[in-house]
Amino acid sequence: MIAAVIDWFFAKDLWIEVTPEVFTFCLDTKQLTLKTIIWIQRSRRAVLAVGEELSRAEIEQKGMTDDVQRIDVFPACISDSQTSHTEYLEAFFRFAFTKIQNRNLFARPKIHFTGIHSLPRPIVDDFQKNVLEQAAWSAGASAVFFA
Repeated sequence: MIAAVIDWFFAKDLWIEVTPEVFTFCLDTKQLTLKTIIWIQRSRRAVLAVGEELSRAEIEQKGMTDDVQRIDVFPACISDSQTSHTEYLEAFFRFAFTKIQNRNLFARPKIHFTGIHSLPRPIVDDFQKNVLEQAAWSAGASAVFFA
């Protein structure tokens, strides 16, 4: 009950402009643009980087040449059996929500997705829209809207 009251009075509107290549997050006067990629360490299922490219030299320097994998948030196709993809999208959103709010997660943001029709046709199906919505909820949204 207290969380709902906090969200009602303090939650800010976070606008997310969606394209297959980048997501642009806008909160008040702040803007954050991230490429739609995540780098993970396979052995620990740990996220190493979000929205940026890692060079081969950076990967080799960390000694993880065979253990690092690039994940595209929007691959050519996502099937119902790939539940881990929702986890990657959630990690992507969690990183962005924290970064744009300067690590202040006191009130969960109200998420407004725009530009969803710019995504490839299979992604705007109800299943894919539900994946976006579920990942946003799991990452800390107080409400999710599609414009």
